[in-house]
Amino acid sequence: MTAATISEFRASDLGEVLALLASAGLPGVGVPEHLDGFLIACEDGRLVATAGLEDHGTVGILRSVAVVPGCRGRGVAATLVRAIIGRSHAKGHEALYLLTNAAESYFERFGFQRVERAQVRSAALASKQFTEKACEKSTVMVLEHKRSGRVSMNEHAIREAVRERYARAATAGTPCCAPAPITFADGRAVPEEIVDTSLGCGAPIEAAALKPGETVVDLGSGAGLDAFLAADRVGPSGRAIGVDMTPEMIAKARANASRLGAANVEFRLGEIEHLPLPDACADVLVSNCVINLLPDKRPAFSEAFRVLRPGGRLVVSDIVSAAPVPDEFKTPELWSACLAGALPEADYLGLIAGAGFTSVEVLSKRGWNAAGLFSATVRAVKPKGV
Repeated sequence: MTAATISEFRASDLGEVLALLASAGLPGVGVPEHLDGFLIACEDGRLVATAGLEDHGTVGILRSVAVVPGCRGRGVAATLVRAIIGRSHAKGHEALYLLTNAAESYFERFGFQRVERAQVRSAALASKQFTEKACEKSTVMVLEHKRSGRVSMNEHAIREAVRERYARAATAGTPCCAPAPITFADGRAVPEEIVDTSLGCGAPIEAAALKPGETVVDLGSGAGLDAFLAADRVGPSGRAIGVDMTPEMIAKARANASRLGAANVEFRLGEIEHLPLPDACADVLVSNCVINLLPDKRPAFSEAFRVLRPGGRLVVSDIVSAAPVPDEFKTPELWSACLAGALPEADYLGLIAGAGFTSVEVLSKRGWNAAGLFSATVRAVKPKGV
């Protein structure tokens, strides 16, 4: 049995999803109207789980979290819930609501809290979920993005600027760092079209010392270059998984994978602060010039720690600074250009250590500019026994 794969909902999945919801005792009302907010999990070609997000302007509703009996207790639902939280986050929702009859303690682990209906925002109260008679006695829970510090209007503007810039890059094929020719382990050249869409600032794959059979996750995988290099190094017994929040980049990466015939690599749409992956599933996590783009970098390092197996390695190349970036430069445009979001080197390393990693070390530095920004490649380890 293979691991569950998370993917976008397709119209052809509607019948199976409704059947799964019915078997779980969950309402199917409103599902057709919110298909674009649903995710599914498949295993061996069979739909095994689903979860949905209803978008109601300033708020979202997490709904229809259901898993077939044989797959429960394996983290599939948690992966879907984290992915939906990430989507709500990206849409700039002030709050994410849900209704449940018996799973309050389960959702509390994700930060949801119980709330009285009188405190629910009107946009959510007007939804079919809240007006269904069958849900009148359900417990209401909420994840307040704004109060938890996860989303502010400024952060949302930064995310949208980043998303738009990288969506354009997916089609323009314009590299940001003048890449040199790159080859696979056997000497084959990586096609120029793939190299030209690379937006990295370092070579984390070279520093990761990958071994055959390992599972590698690339955070912010873009058009797939580092994921393809990782897949090549871990061989057919290994696996590479790329995660990116830009649909255009995911489409580009999947097309590139088909072109290369890369059978041991896959790409998943999601935010790296809410990885669509189960706990302790990877041997190595890499990232190339991505984490600096995040308004808050701590959740990304916490998620990396969660997803790594004990003893696993984190290797990131990223833009850091010699001194704090002045506030007047912290605009969405400069942030999306890998300039305004850079942290001082010591602060960056401190965040990695604060997430629980040990043996945090800078392997190399390069590319200093007049603003005091440079690329650093950092390695850290998740302790064994954690």
